[in-house]
Amino acid sequence: MTASVNTERTGVASQETVLEVRDVSVTYDTARGRARVLDDVSLDVHRGETLAVIGESGSGKSTFGSVLMDGVEDPGITSGEVLYYPESGGEPVDITGVSSRKLRQIRWEEIAIVSQAGSNSFNPAISIRRHFTDTFRAHDVSREAGLERARESLRELDLNPQRILNAYQHELSGGEKQRTQLALALVFDPNVLVLDEPTAGLDLLVQQRLLGQLYDLQEEYDLTMVFISHDIPVVAGFADRVAVMYAFEFVEFGDAADILLSPEHPYTRLLSQANLGPDISLDAVRRIGGDPPDPVNVPSGCPFHTRCPIADDRCAEEKPELRADEADTHEVSCFYPDTAVAEIPHSGGPASGDEQ
Repeated sequence: MTASVNTERTGVASQETVLEVRDVSVTYDTARGRARVLDDVSLDVHRGETLAVIGESGSGKSTFGSVLMDGVEDPGITSGEVLYYPESGGEPVDITGVSSRKLRQIRWEEIAIVSQAGSNSFNPAISIRRHFTDTFRAHDVSREAGLERARESLRELDLNPQRILNAYQHELSGGEKQRTQLALALVFDPNVLVLDEPTAGLDLLVQQRLLGQLYDLQEEYDLTMVFISHDIPVVAGFADRVAVMYAFEFVEFGDAADILLSPEHPYTRLLSQANLGPDISLDAVRRIGGDPPDPVNVPSGCPFHTRCPIADDRCAEEKPELRADEADTHEVSCFYPDTAVAEIPHSGGPASGDEQ
């Protein structure tokens, strides 16, 4: 990989399920027809793990993150179940079907989200302090107790609480905005943190600093993280498991070392070539040919077959299902994974049958 894969993280998380996603789809009715932006996905998130969800822009990653908090806005229609298992035990809660009052409690207190662009999360007309106090008010937390926790959260992220709380969003750098948004997400000590492209738009040094802080925070607070990114090098040393999205569904899934060092789906292997890492030259970066599918008109058969260098007639006619290997640690939806490994290079090494 373009960044070292932290193989020691594999298996760190428990096998206890904290989020269970079952047969979830998201659709929009448009003038051109029904757009399916999440297509019947199922996945378990384990308590204490970092699950990385990777794929090109428009693959469905952010929509997947949104459904974990029932955050798909109208006119989007969500079907299926997202079950949340509280740390305290008891019956799981179907996030897609709870009352607005219960959902408000789950958001931030149980599951929090950090969105892609920190500046878009703050109202430029009000101070950062007001963003925090408005959040406390919505969750019936006193201003004094909430602000004390806010100061602690900001200090944990190496930010000056007095300066940040008195500032407006335009007075903060990109890295400060993102860390402030992270501090806001952590004020209620949630169990699950959804991070939607948290390092996008940040320079390399700021990215590395933020990732290091996230790593430390997860260890300190036993957080479960769902880390959404198009950038394979960012997640390489950070994830326990990786789910690869294409055409609004998962096409490869498993332990991080398996997926990032020995990918078997043609899309994952080509995606690794399209990522620019710190030790990859511009000449080595290769764009995946063709265009991602239109959500109104996803190709029949394997949705990747129109861009795949090893596709044949079967791929155009028949859709492969996710199938697990013998160890049950690696799933891939491809009829020819061995051919993909043999014929399609990836950034972890040359195409060969002796990848380890």
